[in-house]
Amino acid sequence: MATKITELSEQRKQQALQKEAQIHQKLEQKQKNKEEQITYQKTLTMERLKKWQDRREKQSHSMLVQDRKRLNLANRFMKDQGDSIAKRRAQNAEAELERHKRMVEKVKLEKLFVQE
Repeated sequence: MATKITELSEQRKQQALQKEAQIHQKLEQKQKNKEEQITYQKTLTMERLKKWQDRREKQSHSMLVQDRKRLNLANRFMKDQGDSIAKRRAQNAEAELERHKRMVEKVKLEKLFVQE
């Protein structure tokens, strides 16, 4: 009977040790799963961040290109406008010169007419 008790006691100890080993293994597995999940989440987060940064960079680049286009258009417009103003001034100066020449001619003719 004593041997049976010791055998049962040994069996229970073995079962307890096995159960403890199983629990320890399950805990290790859970910890490993948690670490894998955290690693996966970090990877996803880094991928999202990278995509966001790429989009942001493309957006910044496209904004720079648009700004350059606007600046070029503004410069071209200002140059065209400046050319237009210069042309108008030249035409006005030419017209003024023609009026002055006509006036001088008219005065000369009047002087000749008066002298006669």
